[in-house]
Amino acid sequence: MAGVSSNVQKIPVGVLRVLAPSEADRLGLSDDQGLHLASDEYEIHVELDWNEGPKHVGGAEARAPLHGGRAEHEDLSRKPPPVPVLSALKHAEVDASWPEAFFDDGYIKTLNPPDPAFLVQECDFLLTSLAARSGSRLLDVGCGLGLHAIESAARGLDVTAVDLSLPSLTKAAQFAHQLGQNVHFLQQDMRELGNVGLVDHLMCWGGTFGMYDEATNLAILSRFVGVLKRGGRLILDVNNREHVQRFLPQLRWFEGDGFMCMEEADIPSLDARLRVRRTLVLRNGSELQREANLRLYSANEVLDLVRSVGLVPIQISGQVATPGIFLGPSSPRIIVTCQKQ
Repeated sequence: MAGVSSNVQKIPVGVLRVLAPSEADRLGLSDDQGLHLASDEYEIHVELDWNEGPKHVGGAEARAPLHGGRAEHEDLSRKPPPVPVLSALKHAEVDASWPEAFFDDGYIKTLNPPDPAFLVQECDFLLTSLAARSGSRLLDVGCGLGLHAIESAARGLDVTAVDLSLPSLTKAAQFAHQLGQNVHFLQQDMRELGNVGLVDHLMCWGGTFGMYDEATNLAILSRFVGVLKRGGRLILDVNNREHVQRFLPQLRWFEGDGFMCMEEADIPSLDARLRVRRTLVLRNGSELQREANLRLYSANEVLDLVRSVGLVPIQISGQVATPGIFLGPSSPRIIVTCQKQ
C-alpha cells in the first residue's frame, strides 16, 4: 500500500501543481515527506518510493507483499551494494495457496514498528469516506493484524474482521485485548465470506485485493457487494500499477530483529501480475523462502471492475493525505470509495 507524514493536510489539485515555498511551509510539506520542492520554479515533484510505506500501530505494515519497508533499526552500512539484476522469477499460473503460505510468522517478523499518528490519519480517512457512524456494522476483509479494525471499534463501530492468516489473527486478537476493544475476528477466506451477515460498510485495505486469478478476483468483489446493505459504502485499496512499474525490477535487502531478508520483485510477463520472492535468513542460519503473486491494476481497470458488479464510484484517491486527488503514475495507491445502489 504511501509514506506521507501525518501532518500533511488536504491539498487542492491546483496547489499540487504550483506552490510557493511559504505556502508549502504553511501546509507542513517538506522534503523528508517525499514531496520535493524545486524552490526556483515552485513546482512539487512527487517522488514517493512505493516500498517505503507508512508504519502502523501494533507493529504492522500494509498487507501488500512489498509494503514491508525497512525495519526501523536497519544498518544501511551492512547492506549489500545494489546491483542491476534481471528477475529470476519465472512466469507461472497463479497458485491460489500462496497467500496462506506467504503471510505466516516469518512475514510478521518483517513488519515495521508502529506509528500511532498515521493509523489515526488512515482511520480518519476511512471512516469519513465510508460515512460511518457509531453503531454501524463494518467488515474489514484481509484485516492483517487488525489495526484499523481495532481503531474503528474504539470509535464506536461494530466491527467484524476476517483474514486467512491465523498468525496475523492471533496477533490481532492480542492487540485488541491489550487495548480493551471488542472486535469479532474470524479466520475466513475472502472467496467465501460466510457467516458475516449484512454490513453497512466494507473495507479491503492495504493491497489485499488481487491475490487470485481474474475470475476469482471478480467473484470476490461480487461477494463484497452481496454482504453490503443497499446504500452501503465500500473502500477498495490497491497498489497503482503505473507507479509500481517505475521501480521494477527490484532487488533489496533489509535487516530486522534476528533476520536478514532478500526480496526480489518484478512483473515478468504481460499479465500485470507482480511476482515477489523473499528469502528470509534467520539468526540460527535457517532459511525460509516465500513467493507472492499479486494482480496490479490501473485506475481505469479498478473503476471498470467496481462498476461491473453494480457499485457506483464516489471518490478516487492516490493516498490518504489527499482525499479525492489522484495523480496518475505519481500516486502510489488507488483508493476507490463506492456505494451500493
